[in-house]
Amino acid sequence: MTTVADWMQHLEAFAPLHLAANWDNVGLLLGERNRPCDRVLTCLTVTPEVVAEAVAESVALIVSHHPILFKPVKALSDNTADGLLLLPLLQEGIAVYSPHSAFDNCPGGINDGLAKRFGLRNIRALRPADSPAEYKLVVFVTEADLAKVSEAIFASGGGIIGVYEQCSFRVPGTGTFYGTEGTNPVVGECGRREVVPEVRLEVVVPEAKVSAAIAAMRGAHSYEEPAFDVYPLKPKPASAYPRPGRTSGPAASNSDTPRSPRPWPPRVPPAPSQRPRSSAAPPHSKIRNLSATTDPHQIL
Repeated sequence: MTTVADWMQHLEAFAPLHLAANWDNVGLLLGERNRPCDRVLTCLTVTPEVVAEAVAESVALIVSHHPILFKPVKALSDNTADGLLLLPLLQEGIAVYSPHSAFDNCPGGINDGLAKRFGLRNIRALRPADSPAEYKLVVFVTEADLAKVSEAIFASGGGIIGVYEQCSFRVPGTGTFYGTEGTNPVVGECGRREVVPEVRLEVVVPEAKVSAAIAAMRGAHSYEEPAFDVYPLKPKPASAYPRPGRTSGPAASNSDTPRSPRPWPPRVPPAPSQRPRSSAAPPHSKIRNLSATTDPHQIL
């Protein structure tokens, strides 16, 4: 059964939330992570029309580029604008997720898409940002403890590198120790030096989960005093905000359909009063019937 949390994982693998601007409000902004989800509605902005369509079509999740509740809210009631917009979603249990500037900044996101459409060259990051701080947890375990210690660290949030999970490195070696009076070693005896085959287990852990990973490792390790080290890792370049570049002509089209030549630079559009009006409004949203194998590129 696919849940909202499953789709959050797919979306965040493509547009990690740490790439969002620090002023932004991104991620799951409304709803329950564990709710079953087989229908998703996508839109630019959550409007009353989008809410009505989501309710009528029985979707479980709205993925909106622009976030809801962008500013602090003191009340959600039927006499406030935010309440009138969101109460129907709350009543129907419909979740709302917004990637916003994380999608703007991620590789293959909006900024990269616009740069490609304009045919930019020599694209670079205007304001590069580093990825969140990470640490390397290194612990020495017996072969008998290796599986349960590694699983405990993974379950606490360690071992994630990009879109890969349960990542580790393991090297066999030899450990020594001398148990002083009052100790109770799992291997060997106190009062003499022991030589024990062990495995060096290395796992990358986000800074926010280091304490939890160490606690989980200690809980799974059979030694009274596990030997371990924690090393800070140099941050990796992670995001690029606006992508400046150079262009020598009109934007290139990704479509195979021939188009008439466009002037370069683009002409200034006419004033609103001079623009022709259309009686048919463009669709404001799209609904997807999804499976757990759907590519997140199809959502964003």
